[in-house]
Amino acid sequence: MGGAGGPTLLRVPGGLSAPGRAREAVLSHLDLPTDDRCAGDIALLVSELVTNAVRHAGVGPEGEILIRVLVLEGRLRLCVQDPGSSSIPRLAEPDPERPGGMGLFIVKQLSSSWGVAKTGAGTTNVWCEIPF
Repeated sequence: MGGAGGPTLLRVPGGLSAPGRAREAVLSHLDLPTDDRCAGDIALLVSELVTNAVRHAGVGPEGEILIRVLVLEGRLRLCVQDPGSSSIPRLAEPDPERPGGMGLFIVKQLSSSWGVAKTGAGTTNVWCEIPF
């Protein structure tokens, strides 16, 4: 996956082990000129997006999360798709009195752009781009 082209589609079973499996799957498919810091940022972004899918969309071990990895000109786009829930993912400001809730804040801080799209079928896609 070294240059621009079509997306790589990765399917990861849900559940508590999904973030680790997703990190491993994405990093093993990348062939980019990244340094350790960039690879670490990519791993953290994947973890946060997949954790949100497991937690908020309830994707358990019997379910599946779809990850699209697309190499664009000088940047990497990650898109995590889950079956969706009744809520739309939204950015919350950090609150030291409230544990958790930092996932999309971290995504915003590490990526050059990000967004959320709900499809007509009800699925949720959360994407981000990171320069390399």
